[in-house]
Amino acid sequence: MSNEKIKKALIELADEYKIPYNSEAQGIYQGFTYAVGDADSYETLIKQALEEKAISRVQFGKAMDVALDIAVTLEDFSILLVLMDGNSAEDYYHAKKIALRKAAEIGCLWIVEHLVMHGADVSGNHAALIGAVEYGKKDVVKFFVSYGADIYTRWRDTDMMVYYIQCQDMDMIQFLFDQGYDICKGKKRQSNIINAAIKTKDREIVEHLLANTKQPNNRMFLKNMMVCATNQRNNEMVKILLERPESDDTLLEKVLKSVHIDGRQYLQNCMLSA
Repeated sequence: MSNEKIKKALIELADEYKIPYNSEAQGIYQGFTYAVGDADSYETLIKQALEEKAISRVQFGKAMDVALDIAVTLEDFSILLVLMDGNSAEDYYHAKKIALRKAAEIGCLWIVEHLVMHGADVSGNHAALIGAVEYGKKDVVKFFVSYGADIYTRWRDTDMMVYYIQCQDMDMIQFLFDQGYDICKGKKRQSNIINAAIKTKDREIVEHLLANTKQPNNRMFLKNMMVCATNQRNNEMVKILLERPESDDTLLEKVLKSVHIDGRQYLQNCMLSA
């Protein structure tokens, strides 16, 4: 990408981020034009700008966003490496956080590892973890979890287990179980997991969830699954659950008491035809 194209992109981004293009800061934004591929001058430029208070810390954070967008576009993280190495100043916290999210979303594991090794926060940066999950960067997700990311992190009424059930990704479902994920931890979480599993109509996933339900919650989890499948009139899933050896008379009686009134006859018909 030519310097002119970079300059044009930077000016557009500056407008988008509402960065004032005044005389004091003008040199900084012009400097971005030559920053890519010349990390040393970029680092000097930023440090001088902060020391001379040419821009506020808020403007600095926005300016870093612009630079990071350019770095991602060019797939050139040399600038970030210089800025992150051995630098723990408060001013760079925002930059590390944004850089980690962007690197996670594009699946650049080596830069993710580098940022984490040099102080980027994993446990508190939910946006980076969520980005890696939603963009399908499983190696990055596994790395984050190994460094303390919360496996129960929630967003938009979902979490990693629900997301991977919906994707029918057995590898990541098993990975979460290997990390100690408890599908019965919290009623709302359990309900979301059950709903997601029932909708997949995937026998392997349902049986895998049941097999990994910790005692003594396994029978209760099966009961709740049966209730959900019955209320949804999901014939295929009801049949699968009725075939389970744990689906004895005692459990089925509890299910019948828990389903909607008009669902009892439906379930009884399913039991007769099973």
